[in-house]
Amino acid sequence: MKRILIIILSLLMLGSLCACRPEKEVETDTEESTVTEPSSESEDATAEHVHNYTTTVIPPSCTEGYTVYSCEGCGDSYSADYVAALGHVLHKTVIPSACTQGGYTHAVCTVCGYEYDEEPTEATGHQFGDWEIREIASLTQNGTRVCRCRACDFQKTETYEHAWNASATKTGIGFRDILEGGITCEAYLINCTDSTIRIPSLSPGGKIVTVVGSFKGANAEEILIPETVAKIGYQAFHNCRNLRELHIPQRVTLLGALLAENSPNLKTVYFHAVNAAPDTSYTEAGAFTNSSVETVIFGEGVQLVPTRLFSQCKTLRRVELGSRVTSIAMEAFHGTTALTEVVWNGVLKEIHNGAFCGSGLTSLTLPPSLESIGTTAFADLSLDCEQLLLGERLQTIGEGAFQNAGRIGKLLISSVSLSSKSTISQYFAPFYNTTVESVELAPTVTRLSPYLLSGVNGLREAVLDCNMTEVSERLFVATAMLEKVTLGDRITSIGEFAFSDCASLHTVEGFENVRTVRGSAFAGCSSLKAIDLSGVTTLESFAFSHTGLEAVTLPNTLEEVPQGCFANCTDLKRIQLPEALKTVGFDAFASSGLEEIDLPDSVTEISGYAFRYCVGLERVKLPRNLKEIAEFTFDQCTNLKSVELPATLESIGSSAFFFCSSLESLILPDTVSRFGDNCFSGCSGLKEVRLSDSMTTVPDSMFSYCSSLESVRFPANLTSVGSNAFCGTALKQVILPDSCKTIGHIAFYQCAQLESVDFGGVTEIEGSAFSFCSSLREVILPDTVESIGAWAFHNCSSLTKVYLGTSLTFLDYYAFRECTGLRTVYLPQSLLSMKIADSNLSPFQGSGTVCYVEPPTLSSAHYGYFGSVLCGYTYEQYLQAIAS
Repeated sequence: MKRILIIILSLLMLGSLCACRPEKEVETDTEESTVTEPSSESEDATAEHVHNYTTTVIPPSCTEGYTVYSCEGCGDSYSADYVAALGHVLHKTVIPSACTQGGYTHAVCTVCGYEYDEEPTEATGHQFGDWEIREIASLTQNGTRVCRCRACDFQKTETYEHAWNASATKTGIGFRDILEGGITCEAYLINCTDSTIRIPSLSPGGKIVTVVGSFKGANAEEILIPETVAKIGYQAFHNCRNLRELHIPQRVTLLGALLAENSPNLKTVYFHAVNAAPDTSYTEAGAFTNSSVETVIFGEGVQLVPTRLFSQCKTLRRVELGSRVTSIAMEAFHGTTALTEVVWNGVLKEIHNGAFCGSGLTSLTLPPSLESIGTTAFADLSLDCEQLLLGERLQTIGEGAFQNAGRIGKLLISSVSLSSKSTISQYFAPFYNTTVESVELAPTVTRLSPYLLSGVNGLREAVLDCNMTEVSERLFVATAMLEKVTLGDRITSIGEFAFSDCASLHTVEGFENVRTVRGSAFAGCSSLKAIDLSGVTTLESFAFSHTGLEAVTLPNTLEEVPQGCFANCTDLKRIQLPEALKTVGFDAFASSGLEEIDLPDSVTEISGYAFRYCVGLERVKLPRNLKEIAEFTFDQCTNLKSVELPATLESIGSSAFFFCSSLESLILPDTVSRFGDNCFSGCSGLKEVRLSDSMTTVPDSMFSYCSSLESVRFPANLTSVGSNAFCGTALKQVILPDSCKTIGHIAFYQCAQLESVDFGGVTEIEGSAFSFCSSLREVILPDTVESIGAWAFHNCSSLTKVYLGTSLTFLDYYAFRECTGLRTVYLPQSLLSMKIADSNLSPFQGSGTVCYVEPPTLSSAHYGYFGSVLCGYTYEQYLQAIAS
C-alpha cells in the first residue's frame, strides 16, 4: 500500500512539471523582440506546456502603433510588430502681439488633443497718436494733454508749459478781442520779421487765441499755429513768399478762402486733425485756390477730408491719406488738374460727390475698403489704366461717378450686390462715355447697379457668368459697341431696358435659361436679327421694339403679345402666332414690317394701335369670334387691300382703318352697331360701301377724304350723318332714308361729283354741309326741313334751282353764297317769322337770284337779308314758275 502511494505522488509531481513548458521565451525592448530557446534542462523534462497566443492590433495613432500577443492558458503576453506613428494633425491659432504682451502660435492636435505653444513674438509697444489738449496752459499755470494709443486705447497724460512762456514769438504780433469782455482773441501780424513765427496760444492779457487773422506779407519760413486756434481767416497767409509749409491744428473748424494766395514757396500742408462733419462747411470756397501747394498730408488724427478743401488747387500733385481717414467729402479735390498721385489707406469708406472730378489722375487703384462712390466723384479724368477694381465692400456708386474718365482696360467687379443712387438716364451712368474694354465679374456677384455699364465705349463682349439670377434693369443702356453677351446658367430674367439701344448687339448666348423678359429689355437693338423665346413664360411691353428682328419664335403657351413688344421691327415680315394667344396688345406690331398676319381664332381682343403704320401689310385674317376692332388698330396700313370682317363684330373704334389707302371694298356686318370717328377716313381706294343695317348714325369723319368712294348704301334706320362724314368723297348720288333727321357740319363738303341728293325726312342741315359741291344742280328740300346752317350750300356753282320746303324757319348767313348759277329761289311763308338783325349777312350774297316780290310782302329787313327772291310760293307754284 505504501508503495502504491509513493507511485501516485511521483506521477502527480511529474505532471506538474510538464503542465507549463514554454514553447519559447521572448525578451523585448523598444527596438526589437528576442526569442530565447528552451534550456537543455527543459528539453530533458518528460512533459512541457505550449503557449497558445492570440493577437490584438493597436492601430497607429499620433504617437504609436503595435501588436500585443497574449497566451490564453497562462496569461503570458508581449508586444511586437511596431509600425510608424501617424503624427499629430495640428490646428494653429495665431495670437497676435499686443502693445504690452507678446504673441505666439497655439497648436492643438485635432485627433488626440495634444497642445503646445510655439513661435513667440515680442510685444509691439504702444502706437501713440497726436496730443489732445485737456486743459489749456495759461501764463501762470501749465496745461494737461493726453495721448492715446491707436491700438489699445491706453493713454498717457502729461503737463506742458504754455507756448508764450516757452518758445512763442512775443513781439511783432497783435491781439484783438473777438467779443468785448470775452476770453478769446484773434492774433495778427504787426511787424514781426522772425524766420520762424510761433503764434502764442494766449495773449499778454491772458486771452485764448482762437482765431488767426491776417499774417499777409510775413517773411517767415515757418508760421506755427497754436492748438487753441479754431479759425484761420480770409487770406491769412497771403503773399507770405518765404513760407514753406503749414501745419493745421486739430481744433480748427473753419479755413478762410484764398488762404495762401501768392505764397509761391508753400508746397506742403499737414492736417493734424479735422473738426468737421460731412454736411458742414469746413472751408470757405476755395481755401487753397490759387495757392502753390503741391503736397497735402492728412495726419493720424484725421478721419474726414472736408468739403472743397483743395478744390481748384491747380498745383496740387500728391495727397497722402492718414491711416484713419474714412471719408472724403464733396469736391474736396475738384479741379486739381495737376494731381496725379493719391496714397490711399486701408480704411477709406466714402468718396463723396465730385471729390476728384476734373483732377489730373491718370491711374487709379481704389482701396478695397471702399463702400460708397458719389456722383461724378472721378468724372472728367484722363485715365489710362489697365484695370480698375470695384471691391467687394462697395455698395453704392453715384451718377456719372466715372463719366468721361478716359480708358480702363478691364473693369473688375467684386462687389456682391452693387446698387446705384437715383439715375435718370444713360447720360448720367457711372461710366458714361468712358472706354471700358472688358468686364470681369467675381463669381460671388449677385446684382449689378442699374446703368452701371450703360453708355460705355469700347466694350464689345460681356460675360455675365456669376451668381446673378437677373440682368439688372438698365444695365447696358446705349452701350453702342456691345456685340455679344453670354448669360450665366443662373440668369433667368432680363430686367427692364437691360440692353436697350445696344445698336451693335447681335448675339445673346445662354438665352435658353431665360424665363422672364421685362419691359423694353432689348428695345433699340437694331442688329439683333433672331430670337428664340420658346422658353419664356413672361414677356413684357416693348421688350423687342425697334430691333432688327427678322425671325421670332414665340412660346406655345403665350396668351398675350404685350404692348409694343415688336413695334417698329421694320425687318419683321412674318410671325407665327401661337394657338393659345388671346390678346394682341396695344401697339404690339405698330410700324413693323409685317406683310401678312393670321390671327388665330383664340384671339378675342386686338388692342388699339396694334398694327398702326404697318405700311407693308397687305393681308389680314381676323379671328372668327372677334367682337371689337379698337381705335387706330390698322391706322395708315397703306398697302392693306382687303379685310374680311367677322360676323361676330360689334364695334369698330375711332380711326381703326384711318388712311388705309389701298382698301377697295368694304362690307360692314349687320352686327356692327358702334363706330368711332374717322374709322375709315382717308381710305382713298375705297369705291363702294355697304353700311350695317344696325347703324343709326354715320359717325364724324367716318369716310372723309375717301376720294374714290362713289357709292354708299345707307341703312333704313339711319337718324343722322355726322360732321365731315363724307367730306371729299366721289359720291354722285345720296339717298337718305326718311328716318334721317340731321346732316352734320361739312358732312358732304367738297363732294365735287355729287349731282343729286334725296334728303329723306331731314329736319336740320348744319353749316357747310354741302359747300363746294360743284356738280349739284338742284336742291329740293322736303317740307320737314326747319333749319339750314351758315355756308350750307356755299359755292355750289352749278346749282340753278332751290326749293326750301314749307317748314323752314331759319336760314343762316351765306347759306347759298357764291352759288353763281342760281336764278330763282322760292321762300316758304314760314321763313317770314325769322328775326333779322341789321348786321346779318344775306344767305344769297354773291348768288345770281332774281326777285318778283311786291314791297308789302317782305319787310325792309327781310328784303335786305333775303335779297331778290320770290316769297310765299307752294311747290306747285314753284314748278309752274320755273317751267314758264
